[in-house]
Amino acid sequence: MRRGAVGVTTVVDAHPRFWCELVLWTICARDHLPGPKRVYAVGGLPKALEAFLDRAGVELCPASTLMSHSPHCNKLIPFLDPQGLEDQIVTDCDVFATGDFTRFFRDDQVRLPPNNHGVPPLEVFDRVFAAAGLDGHPEPGLSIFPGRDENMETYVGNVSAGVICVPSALRPFCETWRARAEWFAHRLDLLGRYKGHVDQISFAVAAAETGVSFSHLPAQANAVLQLLPHVQSLYALHLTSGHIPRFRNWFSAKGHLQTHALPVAQHDAIAAFNDRVDMAMGVLANIPETAMFRENFLNPDYRR
Repeated sequence: MRRGAVGVTTVVDAHPRFWCELVLWTICARDHLPGPKRVYAVGGLPKALEAFLDRAGVELCPASTLMSHSPHCNKLIPFLDPQGLEDQIVTDCDVFATGDFTRFFRDDQVRLPPNNHGVPPLEVFDRVFAAAGLDGHPEPGLSIFPGRDENMETYVGNVSAGVICVPSALRPFCETWRARAEWFAHRLDLLGRYKGHVDQISFAVAAAETGVSFSHLPAQANAVLQLLPHVQSLYALHLTSGHIPRFRNWFSAKGHLQTHALPVAQHDAIAAFNDRVDMAMGVLANIPETAMFRENFLNPDYRR
């Protein structure tokens, strides 16, 4: 178990969609997560958004894209920063705390949530492991839900990379993770249609290569919409703009998440989340660079 406060960090690219998510991320983190908060901004932020972060007690750090072939690997930036928080959890900016998920941090383990939809399938890991010179065939495992073609089979060490816990003692592992992510720059063909998942695939390869101590984080700390009807506890909602259109009846015109199809045990947490959505919308209305875009935020009709 972890004793003491764990820092929580996110990395944001320069686009109004991410700025909208960042405002809600900040409000939820402020209200649920006790440790220090930090944002790495790639390409800068609007001045009004910087001022909001300052008022919320969130530290802002400038950043540059880590590797051009995989923007998702920007989430490694906080772990590679020599001045980074000592013990930290890095989340996507569309992961919104509904409880204190830092309680799942471990001093002696790297932790990420389980894979949601069998992405990529095991056959991709077969190719990647062979090309990387790893011995044997990767051990099969299952994702939480079926994905494309109803497949659930994937590598047992596959993850979702929306929430990443790395203790200071295991921070050197992130250099190996980075090296494996860079290794893919000229090997993207190995991934077929899964080229957008270099971050999580390179993690799995690096973890297998190094034998780093790893365990899956509870899926309830990275809850995609599909998970909600099946659980009672909830620590964070992972509301990606790519998933929301598939659940259009779950959202109101105000961006509120509806509770009618969800377990009663979640209703209070979701009602509190909806209050924070309202707070975020108020903030976004007063930032010129997000005022117009906010109508797309948490909107099932928006296509990125």
